[in-house]
Amino acid sequence: MDLLSLSYYDGLKARSFFISDYGSVKELICDVLKNLLVKTNTSKNIYVHNSSNFDLIFLLKHIANYPGIVLDPIIKDGKFINLKIRFGSNKEFSIDLKDYFLLLPIYLRKFAEYFNIDTLNSIFPYSFVKKENLNYIGTVPNLEVFNDVSEKDFNNYKQDFANKD
Repeated sequence: MDLLSLSYYDGLKARSFFISDYGSVKELICDVLKNLLVKTNTSKNIYVHNSSNFDLIFLLKHIANYPGIVLDPIIKDGKFINLKIRFGSNKEFSIDLKDYFLLLPIYLRKFAEYFNIDTLNSIFPYSFVKKENLNYIGTVPNLEVFNDVSEKDFNNYKQDFANKD
């Protein structure tokens, strides 16, 4: 599985980065880091859902090779609790990537329900996506390409897409 997109919300504005806009995953991540590693973001915490078991697997090698930074990880039982990224000419600035699932072990759908967030995390056909079909237009792919999705959720997803035409 490859990285397809990366988004963040800074409390005021959401930013999204899509692989289709870049020549490589490395370029996408470099652009994200260029936007995040700025003086005005110093000492900010960035909470990433399940980063130890998912997101950091895709990001870490690119973050580690980004020029001019120092990484200070806090690891417990083989999981990243915190990854401090220090930057600036004397490494005087930093941001912290925290695995919020380790801090608050709630799945995204339940998290949205508990905190009355209307926009729920949707299902996604991760096994379907390939570089050749990033701009796919067509019917919803078969259930087999969705990971851990019930038939009921899949049918609701298909119905939502049918209603958007």
